[in-house]
Amino acid sequence: MESYKAPATLEAAMGRRSDATVAATVLVVVLAGSLAVDARPAPFFVAVGAAGAVLLEGLTQFRPALVRRLWERPLAQAVGVGATLAAAAAGYVVAGRAALWVVAGGLGGYLALLGAVAVLVRAPLRKPDR
Repeated sequence: MESYKAPATLEAAMGRRSDATVAATVLVVVLAGSLAVDARPAPFFVAVGAAGAVLLEGLTQFRPALVRRLWERPLAQAVGVGATLAAAAAGYVVAGRAALWVVAGGLGGYLALLGAVAVLVRAPLRKPDR
């Protein structure tokens, strides 16, 4: 298993910014869809989505280099965006508004996680060993 080392390079920061931009864009589309179908917010389902995003991101840390290498491919990002939007739409048809809020919660949770990582990289919880 690869051990995770927090990226401290400009390239890593740009990767997080790019990931955040993609996630925020998809979140805006999902929220617009939620407004279009008059889906009232459902906090429980938002929390389920956020927890799922954190769990999924945790699972990716078993092979972070592989995940990053695959995700940096433009086709992978396009498929990921398309699959997320398709899942939100199909989920709405099958499960109603709950599906939209699970997806929105997942995207919001992912953005919160990226924000936490950015803060922790700049201000670690402990001082480095000297």
